[in-house]
Amino acid sequence: TLVPNHMLGRVSSLDHVTAAGIIPVANAAAGIVASGVGARPTLVGAGVFSASSTLVFLAVWPSMRASEHDGSMARSDAFA
Repeated sequence: TLVPNHMLGRVSSLDHVTAAGIIPVANAAAGIVASGVGARPTLVGAGVFSASSTLVFLAVWPSMRASEHDGSMARSDAFA
């Protein structure tokens, strides 16, 4: 993994707290947008945003596409 073993708990908790904290904000924003343009365009826009942001992330960080087992990703002990 890219995270050192001694930091996995902290990184995981930050991931969970961030994901749980963004849900109400995203729901409020989606409600505001949906009240203006409708539910269907809001959901389509959210899907397009999610797919495009995933593709951009994979293009910017190509090592994430590599398999963990082929040895191409850096080992966590290299960062310690």
